Amino acid sequence: MSNFVRIRGCWHPSKNGESSYDDPYMAKAAKPSVPDASHRIVVLHGKESFLLAHHTQQLAHVLEESHGGLDRFSFDGNTVDLADILDELRTFGLMSPHKLVVLENADAFLARDEGYRRAFERYASDPVESATLLMRAETWRASKLDKLIVKCGCVIKLAAPTENVAIQWCTKRCQSAHGVPIDSDAAGLLVMRVGTDLARLDSELAKLATLASGEEAAINKNLVAEMVVLSREEQVWEIQAAVATGRPDLALSKLRELLAVSRVPEQLIFWALGDLARKLHGASHMRRSGLPSGAAAKQMQIFGAGRQALLDAAGRIAPWRAAELLNRIVHADRQAKTGQAPPVRTLETLVLQMADTLKVPT
Repeated sequence: MSNFVRIRGCWHPSKNGESSYDDPYMAKAAKPSVPDASHRIVVLHGKESFLLAHHTQQLAHVLEESHGGLDRFSFDGNTVDLADILDELRTFGLMSPHKLVVLENADAFLARDEGYRRAFERYASDPVESATLLMRAETWRASKLDKLIVKCGCVIKLAAPTENVAIQWCTKRCQSAHGVPIDSDAAGLLVMRVGTDLARLDSELAKLATLASGEEAAINKNLVAEMVVLSREEQVWEIQAAVATGRPDLALSKLRELLAVSRVPEQLIFWALGDLARKLHGASHMRRSGLPSGAAAKQMQIFGAGRQALLDAAGRIAPWRAAELLNRIVHADRQAKTGQAPPVRTLETLVLQMADTLKVPT
């Protein structure tokens, strides 16, 4: 067992005596329930693809290390028959002493026939020792089967991390997996642009690490800003910060850039402007009630690079005026959808009016 470390009663791969789950996200999300070599049935469910691959790889590793070899077989739950899975589990392997049988889309498989679930319940009551069944799915319906599985294995929900945890994960992952450090400001900007999907973040980190390669190389905020492009959905939020500055020229320029260069759908911009008016209305109320700006930003979910501009604008506008802007946007949006007004011209008018309302007093 020299290559393993014990975590909450289970053995896991180790390196120099340290747990292989050494990054911030795995430390918080994986340690309480991690597949190990003694498990005969493991369920991994959730939409976080990076964690799905990570746990699968770790399970295969501990099984191979523990049993001295491993054969892996995969089945698609949308098409495979129950008999094929059970036969594979119960048949001794010819090449290796242990099998890992992976059932993809396990939720769809169990939903196809109630008899499949009952058969798996019977199997979970007395699983074979020479094989481990790994069921993977995006969704999972808890049932009697879960209670039987945890007696011989585990059921793990793979939830996406919060923004703060994702930032910590990036700083750790970039150095350990890609050999290049990334500072916290750069990691924060990367998460803001890409989101908290770990697979996407890891892909961007690999790209940035290649661009920053060399002696004393490091990933900074400027490199992230230059090389990580916002998606259309993410780019549209830039209109909020531009309008909040109170500069009509800047707001109009950003609108035209989104429409002509980024090809952002007009309807998405209407929605972003309405969301801006809603945030301004709520934050304005809170600021006038004596709530600190940071608390107001948290309650109204005002984040990102335009955070301070929106908070400043909320301090300059009265709640009734922000409500008036929201009503105007809703009315304009309805007109554009019903063909009563040209969408582009309507958007130009709206951003000019909103920016003028939010302008900084001279």
